[in-house]
Amino acid sequence: MKPSSIIIEINKNGAPAKSQDFVGYKSVKISPAGTITGFDGRVFIVDENTVAKTKAKGIDIPLNVEHCFTEKACAAVGWFDVNTLELKEDGVYATLTLNKDGEELIKNKNYRYLSPEFIVGENRHVETIEGVALVNSPNFELEINKKGENVEKNTQELQKQLNAKENQIQQLQRQLNAKEEQVKKLIDDLKEFHLNAAIKDNKILPAEKDSLKAMPLDALVSYLEARPKLGMTKENNFQDGQNGKKEDNEAKLLKELGWEED
Repeated sequence: MKPSSIIIEINKNGAPAKSQDFVGYKSVKISPAGTITGFDGRVFIVDENTVAKTKAKGIDIPLNVEHCFTEKACAAVGWFDVNTLELKEDGVYATLTLNKDGEELIKNKNYRYLSPEFIVGENRHVETIEGVALVNSPNFELEINKKGENVEKNTQELQKQLNAKENQIQQLQRQLNAKEEQVKKLIDDLKEFHLNAAIKDNKILPAEKDSLKAMPLDALVSYLEARPKLGMTKENNFQDGQNGKKEDNEAKLLKELGWEED
């Protein structure tokens, strides 16, 4: 026969709880997952079907004390949001909200462990998770203080590590940019050297310098090495003209002196 339960929502029409009366923990592990064996030897199967059926009920999961064995009214000291149930590799997780009683019990470490309450079907398959209890003699290793209190610390530590990695990447990028600027300047200096040498060697005109500087360095060097020397330039023409005038003047002077050039 399938189990059934009657749920009565108490204080439905009462005053809403104040936010400062509750403390939230994120991703609290409330049950192991897979085929699990308790300390007492009992075997259970907790899987995606367990989570799906529990969520389908649409009722938050109560956190009680000692499975209600020691609490007359079995009042909840906290609630797990059923919509946050999530199956991970190592277990089932949910967000827990504590009331004042629950906060006090966990803060003072009156209880350190959690014990899930299952509805078990055929072949030891867990149909739903009906509740979770604060205990000190658990059937599974579920430590509320360890799992609950360290989640935020672990998240902060991971964020710090991520920030450190991002800073390292930014620093390396700045170093890379600086190296690229150095290489670019070195290439420009080498181009300037080869172009000036080519001008001096009468292989190119000064007016060609800027356009040739746009070529890649290796292509520019090969081009300048293969390029022959230029013919007459304005500079050469001017120099040759001066030399010619000088020779003409010397010949004229010799002729006036009555000397003939041999």
